[in-house]
Amino acid sequence: QHSAMQPDADLTIDNAGSFKVHATALAHGATQGIANAYVEGMVVYWNGGTATLDVSNSGILDVSAFAQASDIAGVYLTGLKISSEAVLTGVVDNTGTIKVLAKADVTAAGTAAVGYAYATAVDIYATSNTVTLNNTGVIQADAVVDGGTSVNAVGVHIGGGYGEDDDQFVLNNLAGNIIARQSTDLGASYKWGTAIETDSSSTPALINLMGNGSTYTGLYPGVPLKDPQFGYVYGNIEIKQADTIVVSKGETWYDGTINAQDRREQLSKDDLPDSAAPSAVVQLGEADGALIIKTDGLLFLLDDRYNFVTSKDYSGPSKVNVDTFTIEGKGVLALHLPGSKPGAVVLDDYPQVYANTVNLDPDGKGNEAILEVRQASANGLYENHYRYENVVTALSGEDG
Repeated sequence: QHSAMQPDADLTIDNAGSFKVHATALAHGATQGIANAYVEGMVVYWNGGTATLDVSNSGILDVSAFAQASDIAGVYLTGLKISSEAVLTGVVDNTGTIKVLAKADVTAAGTAAVGYAYATAVDIYATSNTVTLNNTGVIQADAVVDGGTSVNAVGVHIGGGYGEDDDQFVLNNLAGNIIARQSTDLGASYKWGTAIETDSSSTPALINLMGNGSTYTGLYPGVPLKDPQFGYVYGNIEIKQADTIVVSKGETWYDGTINAQDRREQLSKDDLPDSAAPSAVVQLGEADGALIIKTDGLLFLLDDRYNFVTSKDYSGPSKVNVDTFTIEGKGVLALHLPGSKPGAVVLDDYPQVYANTVNLDPDGKGNEAILEVRQASANGLYENHYRYENVVTALSGEDG
């Protein structure tokens, strides 16, 4: 823990080794067994004037906790926690691995048994926030329970706000991995957690999703997860109206939903053009923020139902749900479209983009945007013809 309470300070952490924090809480009572574990890996706390961060992790930050009891088992943990009630600026660089695991096992049967696991890999809270977080390594949060009642895994979380008007948090994912997974069967299978969450802070956020500047050239499918050519994000991204996601400098592979917090059950088919209402497989929240694919960027929306990229963690087809969606120049939207019998294609059960406003020609020079289809067939074979409707849908405006 690194803390300071003075007018201004430089706060420095440099981890190049293996920093491990593990905790175990066990309750052996046959009745009313309760076990809770609370763990924080590295903590930076500031309550003064301006704090300038210089935080670097080129090694391994490994934080985990396990709780087991007959009735109530709970785990709360954070890997890297940075908190300030004042002004926070500077840089956090992760070129190594920040990995957290919260695991809770309730051994008794019945509805009275309660298990909960909350895991956050990187948590930054500040009243005034101009921090830049660079990730070229791995940031991963896993939250695991055994049929528990509450599970939440967050890769990068930003809180606080109401500081200066020019505040902006910047996240640069530079061909790195940001992963958030949740399990309710003790890790036998996983679903999306929240990879990036900036909507709980009023501070505007700029999320730059970048590859290494090249197009993927490896064997496909059956690709290595940590291929340095592309960025990889697994889990939902929750942003607010003031936030912007920019895809550039090569490929980002995305497995999750942007703005999935609440179901869009209030929308009926009458509210959308051409009866393009999201079906039950689309669990979307408010269409907030902006997503921009630059002319040198490629966003690959995964539908990894055949476990080409990873195994045990299929949650559904990836979705985008934002206020504005823009492709500049020859930017590429790549879709992982499952190959089955053409008659078996279910409306909305494939990657899609929903936005209030869609702009495929922002410079007015003619539409050069590229839509690319990538194979997702269990056996590599396809029929001659498929129909995937409404892969990009404008929800409002004259072109809706």
